[in-house]
Amino acid sequence: MPSPAGVVVLMLLVMTMSAASADPLRRTLMMDDRVLNVEVADTPDARKRGLARRAALADGTGMLFVFERPRAACFWMKETVFPLRLVFIDVHGTIVQRALLEPEDERRVCARQAVPYALELTPGSPFERRLRVGRRISGLPGTAPIPAGQDR
Repeated sequence: MPSPAGVVVLMLLVMTMSAASADPLRRTLMMDDRVLNVEVADTPDARKRGLARRAALADGTGMLFVFERPRAACFWMKETVFPLRLVFIDVHGTIVQRALLEPEDERRVCARQAVPYALELTPGSPFERRLRVGRRISGLPGTAPIPAGQDR
């Protein structure tokens, strides 16, 4: 039978492992000198859930949707009560399409080409204001870093 101290250590280890698995994967994206902290939705369940049923999205944050292989992904705003900027991103980290999504709008917005990434964030944020078609984002999973000054 383990000692009381051993039981406490074991309980702490289990609690730590449970907390780590409950914490969504996070990543830092960059464009110029701007940073965006994102949750990564890289499983079918996480992508389906997205940002629905949340009260708000904190400034300087977003959600990055990562697909197993590029696809013409579609998004809608069912059960999402705040507006979002949606950008579709190609395999090189280049923005290929943008859309503004309105709260509770269930019309589908689909990528016009197959993409491995989509990003949702709050409209009007400093990072969002730089998101134009043709610009590149660094920090995406599986992409090479962008040399300084070459993200335009």
